[in-house]
Amino acid sequence: MGYHGPAFERPPRPASVNRSVQLWILALIIGVFSAIVGFMTFGSMREQLIDEVMETTEGVTRDEAETLVTVSNIIAVGFYLTLLGLILLFVFMMREGKNWARITLTVFGTISVLLSVLTVAGGGFGAILQLVSAGVVIVAIVFMYRGDAAPYFRPAPRS
Repeated sequence: MGYHGPAFERPPRPASVNRSVQLWILALIIGVFSAIVGFMTFGSMREQLIDEVMETTEGVTRDEAETLVTVSNIIAVGFYLTLLGLILLFVFMMREGKNWARITLTVFGTISVLLSVLTVAGGGFGAILQLVSAGVVIVAIVFMYRGDAAPYFRPAPRS
C-alpha cells in the first residue's frame, strides 16, 4: 500500500459549460415543441399516407393500411423520445466533465444541424423551429469547446 499522490480534483465547472448545458436543454425543448407541431399536422397527412400504402402494396385492406400507419407513427414517436432521452443523458454527463459525452453531443448536434438544413425546404412554422433549434445547437457546441472548458474535460490521471 503505497502513497499514490493527491486525489484528482476536477476544476470547477466553467461558465461556458453551464451555458452549453442550458442551450442543449433549450434545443431539446424546441425539439419537443417542433415534434408536437409535426404530430398535429400528421392528422391531415394520415389519410394520404393510408391511401399511398393501399396503392403501393398489393392486397392490403384499408384496416391493415390504417394499422400500418398508426404503428409506424407510434414507432417514430418512441424512437424520437428515446433519442431525446439519450441526448439529455449525454448533456448531463457532459456537465459532469465526461469528454466522451461532449464528443457524442458534437456528433449528434452536427447531424441534427445538417438534417435541419435539409428539411427546411418544406417551409412553414416547423421549418422556422428547425432553424432556431439548429442555431441553438451550433452555439451549444461552440460553448462546449471554448478555451475555459478544455481543462474541465481532461481525464483524471490514472494511478
